[in-house]
Amino acid sequence: MGSQKRLEEKDQVEEKVEAVVSDAQRISQSLRSSLQLLAAAETGNVELVQHLVQEIISRVDGNTSRFLVTALFIAVAFGHASIAEALVLGGVNINAKGLHGQTVLHVATRRNDVIMVKMLLDRGADVRAKDDNGYTPWMANVHTEKLETVSQLLLAAGTDVNDENNIGMSTLYTAAAGNHLSIVEFL
Repeated sequence: MGSQKRLEEKDQVEEKVEAVVSDAQRISQSLRSSLQLLAAAETGNVELVQHLVQEIISRVDGNTSRFLVTALFIAVAFGHASIAEALVLGGVNINAKGLHGQTVLHVATRRNDVIMVKMLLDRGADVRAKDDNGYTPWMANVHTEKLETVSQLLLAAGTDVNDENNIGMSTLYTAAAGNHLSIVEFL
């Protein structure tokens, strides 16, 4: 009777070890693909991004979805519109929040990247999304000197120039406080 119990315990231990090894292999593959995706997003390799997005999307869990969003932020920060578009078309949440609650539209607007802003808006980016401080992409645009084209895109997409941040400051107030006279005149 005792040897039967030991055999059952041994079988249970072996099953647990196999499950742990299987999980470790899955995590290792997921991490490898995710790191490759981040590198491809930074370097602008569209074909590799498209391949990896499909591979990763097929087995998305909480960890890999964060890598997809991070890859989107990297692509936007480096100005790779085709990479960003491939990620969005692959299913990455275009309105996901990153550092300080910013969306990729905030990042593209701060970069004054007209092509990226247009692509993001065309693909459904939320022009009224607020970061942790209550700033919309429009309000982020106040800090750039060349605002005409990006501003026109944001306005056409339905931004509210009268939005206020978390402490009640409007875009006009922020522009005036920052001595951005061209923006004050524009508003």
